[in-house]
Amino acid sequence: MTSLTIRAITAHDWKVYKALRLQSLQDTPDAFGSTYAEELVRSDEVWATRIQNALASQRAQIFFALVDDQACGLVWCKLLDDAEATVALYQMWVAPQARRCGAGSALIEATIDWALSKAARRLLLEVTSTETAAIRLYQEHGFIATGELIPLRENSDLLMQPMVRLIAP
Repeated sequence: MTSLTIRAITAHDWKVYKALRLQSLQDTPDAFGSTYAEELVRSDEVWATRIQNALASQRAQIFFALVDDQACGLVWCKLLDDAEATVALYQMWVAPQARRCGAGSALIEATIDWALSKAARRLLLEVTSTETAAIRLYQEHGFIATGELIPLRENSDLLMQPMVRLIAP
């Protein structure tokens, strides 16, 4: 029997974060604005500092999904500076071997709980319009498509669909 847990990362988790992030960029390169090649050349200091700065700001949180104590997914949440008290979801990903076991849903629920703790009223994300499984997961959690499609990255034919979910504190 497998056990699924979600936990907030600490600054000491930067190596695990780096490994998961690089794995996500290799597994689903069309799901992210950044590329494996761009991220691979970053120094360990950049990876560690990225996590330290995010956590120190208290306006961001990163969660890991763990199956049998092995990190297999992540999501980055960030409180935006806007009048709507919005939390954005970034870098959401679950490893292929951990899909369909509830890890994606659990990461979204952890994000919602964190957003509510920050008095947020709205969640925002962007998902590649061809990622139908991800879109379906977000819809199951109350996200709706909003706004016009935007390019995934410069010189890409792929488009991102903004999605939003209202939450009540």
